[in-house]
Amino acid sequence: MVGTGESIVEADGESALAYRMPLADIFSGLMISLGFALLYKGIPGAGLMKGLTFGLIIWLITRFAGELFWYVMSPVPFMLVVAGWLHGLIVSALGGIVLAAFYGKTLEHKHGEK
Repeated sequence: MVGTGESIVEADGESALAYRMPLADIFSGLMISLGFALLYKGIPGAGLMKGLTFGLIIWLITRFAGELFWYVMSPVPFMLVVAGWLHGLIVSALGGIVLAAFYGKTLEHKHGEK
């Protein structure tokens, strides 16, 4: 771990942090799923549109603002920011739709919606 004296690069040249990245992705996905479940009743829309709305909100909070901050703070081409926005928009929208497809009926039944 960085800051504890452990090397970032192992003897074979591979990053010591590389194997931890999938764990971070899994954890963040679980947290977003939990957020969807907790906020389900307050998300506008119905069915898959509820998931799309949630995905767009997540994109706006995370990727849109994050990429804009990155552009302001780092010397990167604006087209790289636009590419990040488009990638994030696609991933967030599809992720929200998938969440709604998997959990929508269960959560609607739990909250008494039709």
